[in-house]
Amino acid sequence: MVAVGLGGPGVGLDFAPGGIVERIRAAVRGRGAEAIGQLGLITVLYLGYRAGRLVTADDTGRAMVNAHSVLGFEERLGFLEERDGPGIVCGP
Repeated sequence: MVAVGLGGPGVGLDFAPGGIVERIRAAVRGRGAEAIGQLGLITVLYLGYRAGRLVTADDTGRAMVNAHSVLGFEERLGFLEERDGPGIVCGP
């Protein structure tokens, strides 16, 4: 905790590290189950992400086929107006 004086001969900064530690302990006390639950959720989400990445690994050929089919569909609907823009490459 930092205390700043506003005037007089004893003006200065006083640092009390024990106050910081006690505030942290008070904030964390009783929240262990919440922290464990959040860590569990993060772990499950991360493992799901990694599993999805493993399932779709090395499937770029299929992704390109899908992309071209979507572009063809958009072209039939008339959505490819951005094709005329500079530096944009659309299509095969």
